[in-house]
Amino acid sequence: MTRRRVFAFTLVSALCLGACTAISYRPALSLGPSPVKIPARIQVETFTDRSPAEDKTK
Repeated sequence: MTRRRVFAFTLVSALCLGACTAISYRPALSLGPSPVKIPARIQVETFTDRSPAEDKTK
């Protein structure tokens, strides 16, 4: 019976300590050039700011 308690205590302790450790995760993205070209067209237009003067404050 004591062996089970020691095992259970060790298991619970390991789980608690493992949950409290910090994980250093840095997401990264590395994509190579695409082998397929996508035909696309774009249109660029300039816009005039017609918002009210009180909305233009910093």
